[in-house]
Amino acid sequence: MRVETSLVCALLITVAVGCGDKGSGDGDDTGGSASQAGSSTSAGTSSAGTSSAGTSAGGSASTAMPVYTFDTDIQGFKVQDSSGATGVDPVPKGDIMLSFNADDGTPDPGALQLDIPYSAASQYVSAGVNIDPPGVDLTGKTIKAMVKIVSGYGTEEDLMTAPANAKLYVKTGANYVYASASVANVTSIGTWTAIDFNTRFPDYNADKNAYDPSQVLEIGVQFDTNSASTTAAPAVVLLDNISY
Repeated sequence: MRVETSLVCALLITVAVGCGDKGSGDGDDTGGSASQAGSSTSAGTSSAGTSSAGTSAGGSASTAMPVYTFDTDIQGFKVQDSSGATGVDPVPKGDIMLSFNADDGTPDPGALQLDIPYSAASQYVSAGVNIDPPGVDLTGKTIKAMVKIVSGYGTEEDLMTAPANAKLYVKTGANYVYASASVANVTSIGTWTAIDFNTRFPDYNADKNAYDPSQVLEIGVQFDTNSASTTAAPAVVLLDNISY
């Protein structure tokens, strides 16, 4: 009986210890797995949160793709408009020349060149490309471009206080509703300047009810002489690397 009792006791002790170890081990493993899962989930969330789709919606530079590089020609761009402030004679549209510049550009040679015979402050000239209906969907996109004054526009001193102006614009929908970015100041000759346009937040919108960035039928850039310019003069301007 003593032997049997001892055997039973030994058996019970062994079972109890085995159960205790198993429970502790499962708890630690589960906790560890949960921690790993949490880390993995966090990584997954981080990846999703910073995916190109997410940044694309914001129109980030990392997702913008060059569309008009002007590497070999002017890619269908033409003079779209010429106007001026009230009481200012516009530049004659027929006198504005567009051409392909094979020697200059950014980041590679090749750019659209505009020869504009400015003669006064507050003269506005735009060059753009027409896109066949239904157009291109630029919802949530930021359009980017590079511009450069090669010569003219005004004296260097005048440009510092009364900068040349450049802004991206679009026309959308069946009624070609005009919307544009705010003007970017171009203060120097011979330097490339970056400009952009977040299509979600136009600085100017001709018709908020009809503006439709999902149907962009024209993309272009408007070049202005400053309203305070005192030395407005014929200019040679370059446009390159339009992306969205």
